[in-house]
Amino acid sequence: MELASYLGFGGDCAEAFGFYERSLGGTILRMLTYGDSPLAAATPPERRGAVLHARMALGRSLLMGGDVPAGEARPMSGAVALLLPGVAAVERAFAALAEGGTVRMPLAETFFSPRFGMLTDRFGTPWMIACEAPPGPTEVALSRHIAATPARVFAAWAEPARFARWWGPQGFTNRVEHNEVRPGGRIRLVMVAPDGAEHPMSGVFHEVVAHERLVFSAIARDGAGAPLLEACTEVTFAPEAGGTRITVRARAEGFVPLAGAMLAGMEAGWAGSLDRLAAVAGETRG
Repeated sequence: MELASYLGFGGDCAEAFGFYERSLGGTILRMLTYGDSPLAAATPPERRGAVLHARMALGRSLLMGGDVPAGEARPMSGAVALLLPGVAAVERAFAALAEGGTVRMPLAETFFSPRFGMLTDRFGTPWMIACEAPPGPTEVALSRHIAATPARVFAAWAEPARFARWWGPQGFTNRVEHNEVRPGGRIRLVMVAPDGAEHPMSGVFHEVVAHERLVFSAIARDGAGAPLLEACTEVTFAPEAGGTRITVRARAEGFVPLAGAMLAGMEAGWAGSLDRLAAVAGETRG
């Protein structure tokens, strides 16, 4: 299901959509006039340049509209709500739409958004513009018995070639550039999704007790290197019934709204990684 805002105009729909395209970075997908439609023959000549249907892509959303028939009142109820990722994007859009319009509530920090404001643009369209707040912290804790000694489980974490085989989501591969398992040691790898998309991660080890404990922090980044979320993780390895009880405690916080989906899948992601770690650690080594 898809919901879209539909705006009515009094003859200036094409001008308004051009303004929105420039101000918001949208893409006009269709601009159908009465004169270019099957209604052309029944439309008075002076009306044929009016827009019957306009359609614009704005990020993952659609904005639609048209010129209302002559003599009819322009329909308008409520406002168009625009959610943008980041304060800078909100400020740019608000300033652009406010040009020639009326600010009804200046941009300000609120309890529900880092920036929120309301305005009516020069075409009479009311807007509510807000910043999408990054998701709050997420904590997970998992514990698993692995049928291998703490030394072997620790080695599967510490040796880069073996670490690359189990880290990350199911179906991903890893290019491990640094995995320096020592206090102050670097972590740097690129997770490669099945579709070829690359997901870099970098971090540092804070505490390392061989075969017993690891503490590290890491930042997940997008393909351009911008940070998406940061996680701090503690891992303990304890002897148990001829094997190892491994326990992972992780706390992560997102920097951008996109991180919400990543945080929601963090527990499942760790569970899958530990399954693969168990397989790698349990292998007979020559």
